[in-house]
Amino acid sequence: MIFQSLIAINIGFKYTDIFTKLRIYKFGLKSVDLKYSYYDRSDGLNPNIFSVGFKFVLD
Repeated sequence: MIFQSLIAINIGFKYTDIFTKLRIYKFGLKSVDLKYSYYDRSDGLNPNIFSVGFKFVLD
């Protein structure tokens, strides 16, 4: 069995507007979620992963 080393860094930020003041047409923005991940594996795989998520409510 071959063992590999892994280093992982994860950072996230989430903003929630409980009053949904920001509106786009009839949709109110409820939350925004930003995430960043970095992995460094001993086999040479070194990805940077960015993700963004939005949650809307319909009025």
